[in-house]
Amino acid sequence: MNAKPYKIGLVALLISIVVGCVPSWNPLFTDKDLIFDPKLVGTWEGDHESVWKFEKEGDKHYRLSCSDKQGKATFVAFLLKIEDRRFLNLFLPDGYDKELKLNGLACMTLMPVHFFMRVDEIGTSVKMAMIDSQWLHKHLKENPKAIAHLSHPNRDLLTAETKDLQEFVLKHAEGKGFFGDSFTLQREAPR
Repeated sequence: MNAKPYKIGLVALLISIVVGCVPSWNPLFTDKDLIFDPKLVGTWEGDHESVWKFEKEGDKHYRLSCSDKQGKATFVAFLLKIEDRRFLNLFLPDGYDKELKLNGLACMTLMPVHFFMRVDEIGTSVKMAMIDSQWLHKHLKENPKAIAHLSHPNRDLLTAETKDLQEFVLKHAEGKGFFGDSFTLQREAPR
């Protein structure tokens, strides 16, 4: 197998998963916020031939393998509850560079960050919504003190502490705005 198309495909997959997601330097959770829902364990199919496979990995976290036609990436996933709302916090674990096979200089430019989604439903399907990066960018431009962040012309990085992150996310969790349109994953049919 030629490694170059694999690397390009894997980078494209990571970009496609993270596009629209806003990275955060800190997690959205503390240990007390973590929950485990066994209904999430399994293989789920999404749009564009994407497959999300959640496996139990510890008492309160999952191993999430996301794949599509372009490649595969593995995350540590944390399901959490803040007040009455559930969220999923994803994190690329140490060793992600082994899958990417980047050179040392390229690896030094990658920073492990968190990104999260609102979880609306876990049952016969999983329904989630990602952060709308355009809405957030506009909001932060108009309200630069709304939450600690760093801005780049086309991208924002949330730098707020977990407590402040939680307050901001809960304030904007409902409706359309901070979180964009929801998407649905269907449980993979038995073969």
